[in-house]
Amino acid sequence: MGEPNRVHLQFQSAEELSSWYASSVVNGSVQVNSGAGFSVGDELRLQLGLPDGSSYEARGRVLEVSGELARLAVEARAPLLEFLASSALKRRSGRLHSPKGGRRQHDRFDTFLKARFRSYQQLVDEYVTNISRGGMFVRTQNPPPMDARVAVQVRFPDGRLREVLGKVVRVVSPAAAAESKTSSGAGIAFEEDPAFGAAIEVLLEQYLARNPRLLVVDDSPFFLRVLSEALMENGFELMSAENGYEASRLLMHHLYDLDGVVLDLQMPGLDGRTLIQRIARLGHEMELRVVVVSGEDEAKLNTLVAKGDADEAIPKRIPLSEMVERIRKAVALRQEDPPQK
Repeated sequence: MGEPNRVHLQFQSAEELSSWYASSVVNGSVQVNSGAGFSVGDELRLQLGLPDGSSYEARGRVLEVSGELARLAVEARAPLLEFLASSALKRRSGRLHSPKGGRRQHDRFDTFLKARFRSYQQLVDEYVTNISRGGMFVRTQNPPPMDARVAVQVRFPDGRLREVLGKVVRVVSPAAAAESKTSSGAGIAFEEDPAFGAAIEVLLEQYLARNPRLLVVDDSPFFLRVLSEALMENGFELMSAENGYEASRLLMHHLYDLDGVVLDLQMPGLDGRTLIQRIARLGHEMELRVVVVSGEDEAKLNTLVAKGDADEAIPKRIPLSEMVERIRKAVALRQEDPPQK
């Protein structure tokens, strides 16, 4: 096997590097503007030029290619992770904080963490289980120690940044995470911060007031039009695709705008089952709802749900009104019955 192709990424600022770290090293993939000539499955070497002039390497594998864009799965090496952790600590170490009343109880923040919500559904789930009770679990490969004082910078799905202060009350090391097959990180108990809570409340109200957004995929133009019109009449916002390849392209560009995908199984070229696999690979922890609407045998459809490949599987032979209602319930399920942690 020959030497993997090399892709150069130059970061001009610490903020640009932090954004890449949040979207790639932590969440597993990154998009680069040099997809020409690459194929799905190609292994690449990423040469990362950092703002301080140093350079590190990471390895990547091509997941998707669309024109000049390629989405890569990224595996960063220990030296880069150590650099990122030490840089964050150095930037924030020594920052003083005076609580109400002017009496400083702590000399400094021990570290600075970043959290990012890539979808409002993530924010809803986190709010129900953690934030409303005064804390958050922040995923990181370098969690601070128990009782450390921290500042957490939170980026919301609309791009807004907020900062909240807190204390580490739970630590999951990378080794413990690997053993339990969970994420490493730190559980943070927030200090009382009305402004932070109010910002979240406003965002949640805006999210819950909007209509759910779906991508509908079917190779039958007639059925696609009929189902799409019925869904729009029932308050859904829609994008549509007549094949799996077009759906994949839309998913790459609109993944974080969608609440669910409604798809057929029998399609030429890239069929529904392969598309479901791509959705799982692209979505990671996005909790994108997958609804299959197909003419296949109902027992086979039920197997998809039992295996966890789909959240709902609906036979095409049922009345359109019933189909729309089952889609509505499947997409709304996470809001009606959030998971318990």
